[in-house]
Amino acid sequence: MSDEIKFSSMGGIEIPPREELNTDLQIEELPLPEVVYLPVKQHIGRPGKIIVNKGDYVKRGQCIVEEQEGVSARLHASVSGEILDIKEIPDGMGGKSEAIIIKRDQNSEFKRIDFSLKNKKEKSAEEIREIIKNSGIIGMGGAGFPTHIKLSPPADKPIDTIIINGSESEPYIAVDDRTMQEKTAKIFRGLELIKKAVGAENGFIVCEENKKNAIKKLAAESQNWPELNYQIVDSLYPHGAEKMLIEACLNREIPEGELPMEVGVIVNNVQTAVAVAEAVDEQQPVVDRIVSVSGYGIKNPKNLIVPLGTPIKELIDYCGGLVSKKSILIIGGTMTGFRAESTKIPVSKTGFGIIVLSEAEYKEYESRVCIRCAKCVDACPVYITPNRITDFINNDYLEEAEALSLASCIECGSCAYVCPAGRPLLRWLREGKARVRKRNN
Repeated sequence: MSDEIKFSSMGGIEIPPREELNTDLQIEELPLPEVVYLPVKQHIGRPGKIIVNKGDYVKRGQCIVEEQEGVSARLHASVSGEILDIKEIPDGMGGKSEAIIIKRDQNSEFKRIDFSLKNKKEKSAEEIREIIKNSGIIGMGGAGFPTHIKLSPPADKPIDTIIINGSESEPYIAVDDRTMQEKTAKIFRGLELIKKAVGAENGFIVCEENKKNAIKKLAAESQNWPELNYQIVDSLYPHGAEKMLIEACLNREIPEGELPMEVGVIVNNVQTAVAVAEAVDEQQPVVDRIVSVSGYGIKNPKNLIVPLGTPIKELIDYCGGLVSKKSILIIGGTMTGFRAESTKIPVSKTGFGIIVLSEAEYKEYESRVCIRCAKCVDACPVYITPNRITDFINNDYLEEAEALSLASCIECGSCAYVCPAGRPLLRWLREGKARVRKRNN
């Protein structure tokens, strides 16, 4: 594939990437935590079924939560040790989640396996999907949809193309960037396996044009994979979203309210691809993830590989602590994440970023008055009218908000970012969608 840059025509805004903080920092292993707190539900869909009890001894990689019928996913112990308790703990969204709490066995050790193409194991499409299900793999770019379900499309939805998404346009985050630089072979191997699992003819990895070192790595590694390739796209936000990638790379537009499979495409994150390679070739379920700890409110930004369930306080302490007690903590990305008031929240499968902002960087939204400038409409990548929809939501006209395609919102936060009146449009859109779901259930 050529190094031609593909551009999406679907909106987009320029955001300072702040990539200088993390992009050149190699992934480090966080020291093992003494206790991990594993939320039972770390995916979209139904919570799984807990199959362990308080007092049980579990080993790292052991299944502790089985998937249920429908949209659900397994969970595995990230450390070896005794289960101290199973109870509700605070989550990253202001609520509580049931969690399995494990105290690490001080005598237990583990080493991560270095990948080699010699480790490749030939598996059938059905075997690959079964391994993915048993390994608890989900969309690790933040979406959290169980991968085994995504790779089992209906017979009338044939898939011809797999896209591995490394287009990471959130500021401060370097998880996908460093993964492409350091785990390049695993990404290509994961793509190969996913492609085989669904019988797709084409497959490529997408990287933004501003990730120069990652592009060099992809270009070099692609020589070892003649049936796979990579594609460069522009770096406007939120062009890393799957609808934008598909439109830019394949010139296919997903119908409103539909999924990529409607146009013959499946999109997976680069960390998901790595997880697939590790599951098939190394028998390693999802027990760790890479997290960027970044922002001008943290003393030493780092990219860390972390056992799931590790309290974020341990990551912050490992990075030297906060610059100020008034620093603001964001879980996820600055555009799509949530402000957290506690450092006890654990790292989950979808937790790609811990962003600590200084007071000067953080903008507190307060205004409720729209000045009718329509900048939010111009910025919206899915062609909806955030100003009008949120007016309906705030006045409890949910049917009218739905009629204006509230469901099409991808919650990218572009509208709130460009709003000169400082209206919390993203928060209102999320609240509106939550109220619609509650009404319909």
